[in-house]
Amino acid sequence: GTGADVTLAGTIYHALTIGGTGTYILPAADITLRNHLNITTGATVTKSAANKIIFANIGTHVLTGNAINSDLGIIQISANGGDSSLSLGSAVKATSIIIDDAQTLNFSGSNTLTLTGTTPITKNGLITLSTGTFEFIPSQASGTVNIPAIDFYNATFNKASNNFVIGAGTLNINNNLVVTAGTLDLNNSHPTTTFFKLVTIDGNLSASGTSGLTIKDDWTNNGTFAHNNGEVFVDPTAKIITIGGSAVTNFYDFTSTTGGKTIQFKNGQNVGFAGTLTATGAIGNRINLYSDSLGLKWNINLTGSTD
Repeated sequence: GTGADVTLAGTIYHALTIGGTGTYILPAADITLRNHLNITTGATVTKSAANKIIFANIGTHVLTGNAINSDLGIIQISANGGDSSLSLGSAVKATSIIIDDAQTLNFSGSNTLTLTGTTPITKNGLITLSTGTFEFIPSQASGTVNIPAIDFYNATFNKASNNFVIGAGTLNINNNLVVTAGTLDLNNSHPTTTFFKLVTIDGNLSASGTSGLTIKDDWTNNGTFAHNNGEVFVDPTAKIITIGGSAVTNFYDFTSTTGGKTIQFKNGQNVGFAGTLTATGAIGNRINLYSDSLGLKWNINLTGSTD
């Protein structure tokens, strides 16, 4: 279509291309695809309140979307006599994604999946992360977004006045974490959490008070970190990591026991340790706590104890 509004039929398609420059309205009934879905650059898709786009067939489906113009609503990867795999062919925006048992979502490279719902992921199957990014930007102005504790490659949380609550279990972010706006809440269901690469906090990060948080790379806090009397384990992968940012990070328990590493803190900052500060290296294999700028000091605000 060109310039016209078209309501799609809620039916079964072998493959579907939504093209032109028109606006396509998804029906109240579900759309089922046996093959690929392609949404071209000029097209705009408007979701209905509760429709699903269901990929259900044995084999691999490819979804090429238009993340700028289109929220595709609820996407479901479902069985139809065997295992289905949905591969992203571009950046895609949807309300939520449902991955049924034994089915697979494949990021197929560095694609971004932007999710706008309050229960954005239902994972009963598999996710092949590749180098992809989950981006959570809820459409609601404020409220709670419930996210399961699973493995991510990159993860971005970006909506002020929203509380991104991670469920119980194990949360691994294998590459970069960015909290742009809102609160990443680890203190509700207390997942065991590891951040393997860069952490950037421009919004708020609320740590668990009972389950450990492990960081392995640079930490940049430009927002707010709430320690909630919990423990942060610093286990650097690289020889040197930096804890900095424009905001001061105040820790409760801070533990590092990996010898031969240097942890740098931003010069001029008064970094707080309200619980126990533990840095245990060995003779000839020390843990160095240095400023990030040679000749300039950083300050320890120790209101707890050392070990």
